[in-house]
Parts: sequence; C-alpha cells; structure tokens
Amino acid sequence: MAQGNSGAVDWKIIKQARPLVEGVLLANGGVGTRGGASVARDDARDLLKKTGADGIGIGQGALGKPWIFENVKIQMSKVKTKEEIFKIILKHARLAEKLKGKQGIGEMRKHLCWYVSGLPTARALREKLVKVENFNDIKKILR
Repeated sequence: MAQGNSGAVDWKIIKQARPLVEGVLLANGGVGTRGGASVARDDARDLLKKTGADGIGIGQGALGKPWIFENVKIQMSKVKTKEEIFKIILKHARLAEKLKGKQGIGEMRKHLCWYVSGLPTARALREKLVKVENFNDIKKILR
C-alpha cells in the first residue's frame, strides 16, 4: 500500500496489524501535516485511538516545527505561542547566519515558512520571509 504524500492518511492497516503484533506497535502518518500545534495533538490522539497503537512516529509533520514532539506528548498541556515560535526562529536564523553567512539565511527561507505555518498571519509572514537576506531582515519582520 503506497499512499505517498497525497490524499487522506489511511490508518486502517495499522489497526488490522494490532492483533498480529506481540511487541510494541508504533503508528505513523499524518500527524501535524494539516496545520498548527493543536491540530497535531488532535492527530496524535486520533491516531492512537483509531489504531490501538502503543505510540506514534512523526515524519513530515515535524518539518519546520521541531517543537512538535513536545506538543504531541500524550498529556499535552501547552502549545507554543507565537512569541515562543518567533524566539526559536531567531535563534535558528542567528546560528544559520553565524555558521554559513548569507547562504545560511538563504537555506533558512524554507524553514521560516514551515515555522509560521498554522499561525493566523502565516500567509503574510511567508510572503515577507521568502525575501529575507540577513538576520536583521527576519528580526524586523517578526517584531
């Protein structure tokens, strides 16, 4: 069964595997790919509930959201605020510029867009962030 990266995720096969697996069963697919942190938590809960799995794996949902693992813990209590996300962005961008200069900031652009996905102003932010040339540009946009 190959779904690739399109369409709705089908978790039925994982549920069918549950009685056949004697050890720990980890489920993967779709967690955090539809939006912000609260959606990721809901995805994780649904995946566990609908499959009977013991735990989850997160793949593409983590792109640009390295905090997703923290947010998706079973007893999640806190979602990253916009301010916390911006702080992470600035730290990452500062390191990228320090390590690779202008090239590092160029490489950061895709991550910047992923970081802001799920925020209410994501579209406007992405339009500006894809044009940044240096750390100060990013800082000005995130004020």
